[in-house]
Amino acid sequence: MTSDNATSWTTYVVADLIADGSLIIGDGYRAKNSEMAAEGLPFARAGNIRGGINVDGADLLSTSSVERAGGKVSQPGDVIFTSKGTVGRFAFVRDDDPQVVYSPQVCFWRSAAPDLIDSEFLYYWMHGPDCLRQFNALKGQTDMADYISLRDQATITVRLPPLVEQRRIAGVLGALDSKVRAEARLSDRLLETAAHMFAGVVEEARASGATAVPASHLIDINPKVVIKKGQPTPFLEMAATDPWAVRPRSIGSRPFSGGSKFEPGDTLLAKITGCIEHGKGGFVDYLPGPAAGSTEFLVLRAGDRLTPESVFLISRWPSVREHLIRHMVGSSGRQRVPPDAFETLELTVPETLSVWSGEAAFIEAAFARSKAAWDLARHHSAIRDELVPKLVTGGLRVSEDYDPDAASAFVG
Repeated sequence: MTSDNATSWTTYVVADLIADGSLIIGDGYRAKNSEMAAEGLPFARAGNIRGGINVDGADLLSTSSVERAGGKVSQPGDVIFTSKGTVGRFAFVRDDDPQVVYSPQVCFWRSAAPDLIDSEFLYYWMHGPDCLRQFNALKGQTDMADYISLRDQATITVRLPPLVEQRRIAGVLGALDSKVRAEARLSDRLLETAAHMFAGVVEEARASGATAVPASHLIDINPKVVIKKGQPTPFLEMAATDPWAVRPRSIGSRPFSGGSKFEPGDTLLAKITGCIEHGKGGFVDYLPGPAAGSTEFLVLRAGDRLTPESVFLISRWPSVREHLIRHMVGSSGRQRVPPDAFETLELTVPETLSVWSGEAAFIEAAFARSKAAWDLARHHSAIRDELVPKLVTGGLRVSEDYDPDAASAFVG
């Protein structure tokens, strides 16, 4: 890379790129509830878009409706973003991503001129200051929720370097993202292995005649944690946890004034409608000491027959979630799981920890290796985030002798 200023970049108006057939932009398909079915393509709403497409729990649009959706079905190379409400969650559709139908809250930009616009560069350009400045100026023009219409999008200007430089930039940033995805897959596989092993431990306990006992006898609910009022404390917002994620995207800090309190090794489980159904929570292995968080978290801590990791795995069992949801209390729109719901939840586990100490040690090691992969992914994400605004504006240049086939070695 060199730090020379960009000298051969060209500025285009999106409307002109659309007019000459170089760029296709569109929003999603306006589906009716009756068009959802047991089989079809996932219907990608704003909540499914965050750095990628996550279709876990997504509704399925029927096959006949998919045909009507036409060009609003995803294609590899699409750059997509949320355009209503929470504006500016981005994703790039890769060859191995599941095909989806875009909802009206999601817009797509599709390069129709690969000799002018590299799709992956366009994705990273959208994370840069030029795009974000224009998005921020456009999204608040209505008195209602933030929104960027297709007409507004057509007024955006895009500054592009020559195609060969676009590809070099995308190569560097894409290599970092490839590392992040590989580390995330490794982390997921390790946790899947741990979950499978613990399921075997539980099955063996049942087969040996272990007695089912209330979960409240095995797990401490909202255990005592001492944090002084006003003490600067790590704080976890519910919004910082993604559906079914083990660890948060970020954690802040504030003087302690209340909320849930937890320590390393605890499990967090969202207790409120709309969050528990989507697996909000996580396993606390990313902090060195006590922390606080949203009041909508329940804190679970292992008793003497379980390990911290096994409590987290139990919290993800569908049967456990179903029981807790059935026992929610409060008004229909904002119900919460009360701590006493664990008194009627029966679990069968080995009679003592010593019975499964070998498996427990393996599971602990799998979680530790998963955490290491998560740390490495965060490291590579931070490098990418630092490079993006410099590379996509020409403030930092990729050397002409850069070899895209050696991208991983170049950024490692």
